[in-house]
Amino acid sequence: VVAPQAMVDKIKAMADARRSENMLISARTDSPASEPLAQTLERVALYKEAGADLLFAEGLPGPDAVSAVVEAAGGVPVVYNLLATGKEIATATQLEALGVSLALFPGRAILSYASAVQAALQALKADPRLPEAGHPIQPKDFNAVLGTPDLLAHYADVVG
Repeated sequence: VVAPQAMVDKIKAMADARRSENMLISARTDSPASEPLAQTLERVALYKEAGADLLFAEGLPGPDAVSAVVEAAGGVPVVYNLLATGKEIATATQLEALGVSLALFPGRAILSYASAVQAALQALKADPRLPEAGHPIQPKDFNAVLGTPDLLAHYADVVG
């Protein structure tokens, strides 16, 4: 875990170097795993004051901690990683009720992707040739699914 002041300095440097209003600064801390909640709340408040646009405290133990982070964020959007089922918080609806602005579902995407990769590799092992029809999706179509053209147009001032 990075020292709070070191992170504050990084956030301030990013805010000072920002070239576009389309660039967001997301400040993440993994401090809930190693520090008391009070210290995580201090970090969130410091990161907000330093100029973070999104606040992300990974590994919060439950709804009360999430609510406390949302309160400490003072209106800055809070991000939450919804990783596993069988916990007190299991849905985006619960997170929305707690004041969370952005719910991430990395496990769902990664596990779905891993399953598809496994099937593709098994098919390749069984028949080590590209199918005559080519790839299941063309790069242009894949980029359209991802929204790449729209993202590039929207953030042209950031990447250009």
